[in-house]
Amino acid sequence: MKKPVSVLEFAYEKIKEDIMTGMYNQGEKLSVNKIAESLNISPTPVKVALNRLASEGFIEVVPRHGMVLKKFSVKEIRDMLDVRMMMEMYSAKLAVKNVDKHPEVVKRMKEIPSLLEKVGNREYVQATKFEQEFHGLFIRLSENDRLVDMYETLWGVGFTFYVYSMGNFPIARQHEAYSEHVKMYRALLAKNSDELSDLMESHMHATIELLEVLIANDKGNHFKAE
Repeated sequence: MKKPVSVLEFAYEKIKEDIMTGMYNQGEKLSVNKIAESLNISPTPVKVALNRLASEGFIEVVPRHGMVLKKFSVKEIRDMLDVRMMMEMYSAKLAVKNVDKHPEVVKRMKEIPSLLEKVGNREYVQATKFEQEFHGLFIRLSENDRLVDMYETLWGVGFTFYVYSMGNFPIARQHEAYSEHVKMYRALLAKNSDELSDLMESHMHATIELLEVLIANDKGNHFKAE
């Protein structure tokens, strides 16, 4: 039986989904009471959810104005992706070392690439869930709880798809990414940490290069200057 979702988790997931699908504009003030009313729940879980999203970087708290949807600078985007790449490459050796202890993780990692390949061009939320789960499982295999917490707080893979959603860009590289994910999975099973690390680095560089192109061709002023 599927575990019931708490009111807090419901509020968090729904607000994040609304952000990813463009319901709110960058810089827009997010009203706790209005959101609570629209979700038909009390303000308390909404406030907690917004604070959680603020800690993850979606939202910023502006003095005397409240919580607003953040507008990112190009430097912030680059910095976040660089840190994500370092975390994933670091996790490679640990993942290889611990892989045999987590057969349920390996099973799920085998399933995700095919699911991700079927995601539509602008299904940002679904793409985020699958991609973040896949990469997050590598971090989980590190068995380093602090690293897992840091990765989740960084907002990891979700940030990539948020960049797509901000400019309403089609999700690119899905077919290429599918083969890359399969190669990562095979390198993990082969316990080849050097190959796995190289694949992760190459995967991230390709993503970063594509996002640079999207940002350079941004016509809607969705990103702040340096």
